[in-house]
Amino acid sequence: MKKKRCPKCGETKTLVAFHKSKGVRGGLCCYCKKCNSIYKKIHYTKNKEKRRAQFFKRTYNLTIKQYDKMLKQQDYKCAICRRHQSTFESRLGVDHNHRTLYIRGLLCRYCNSRLLRYLRDNKKCAVGLVKYLSKALKNDTNWK
Repeated sequence: MKKKRCPKCGETKTLVAFHKSKGVRGGLCCYCKKCNSIYKKIHYTKNKEKRRAQFFKRTYNLTIKQYDKMLKQQDYKCAICRRHQSTFESRLGVDHNHRTLYIRGLLCRYCNSRLLRYLRDNKKCAVGLVKYLSKALKNDTNWK
């Protein structure tokens, strides 16, 4: 059975202990799976904000400063339910039109995934929802 030495931990292990890698000569990662996992965890925590900035730029063409400015303009609250971001486990998400990439605002996960999900960026659905709820607000005197 063929074996390979991991330069990180210095142990000689079977080839099953190494991830496959197309870009490397021999087709296997140089570090064993265990050492690779430890490295990735450390790298992940060190570069969290950098990865977040890259994600915003790649996905929404938005900088962290622009996100923070939007957050401040919304008084650090979800644009729909108006609950403060400190009441949520995760940051407010960027709500955008998936076709035009227009950024509408920052929403909590519930409002973004549950309320707006069913509109599917459809203008008729959005207008219909607003009309429907406006009519309900006028007619239902017990609704707070």
